[in-house]
Amino acid sequence: MEKLESIATIFALIGGILSVIFAVWGVYREWDLSRKEKAEELLNTLVDDLGEHFIYIEDTHGWNIINDHRNFSEVTDGADPEQLLTLQRAVRKLLRQLESISIRIKHGLLDEQICKDYMASISVQVLENCKPFIDSERLHRSDNRIFEHFERTANRWRL
Repeated sequence: MEKLESIATIFALIGGILSVIFAVWGVYREWDLSRKEKAEELLNTLVDDLGEHFIYIEDTHGWNIINDHRNFSEVTDGADPEQLLTLQRAVRKLLRQLESISIRIKHGLLDEQICKDYMASISVQVLENCKPFIDSERLHRSDNRIFEHFERTANRWRL
């Protein structure tokens, strides 16, 4: 009889342990799903914001950063100082947004493969066309780390 009670106790313990494991697994799955949904929402918002930056730059400065094969230096050659300043601000804002996305990827807050699917060709083209601006910002601020995460990400995404 004691042997049966011991076996029953062992089965009860195993059942309790399995219940805890399944409960923890369920909570983890729910957390992971919620995290992915929030990351997807964030990425959609960031991509929408990027679109607004692209539209603003094209509408106000006539430069389609993605499809125009002129780089920043070529676009600004001979520009008046006020026009140059507003374009610099707009490009800086765009690059900060891309840098922010790249930092979030680095820290696992955004899934890199999903971001790459959304933005690989855009990022590579923006980097190519804005490289003179990035270099001048680094020189002007004496800091080679400016936009480094974006540059590293875009270079990694090249075909």
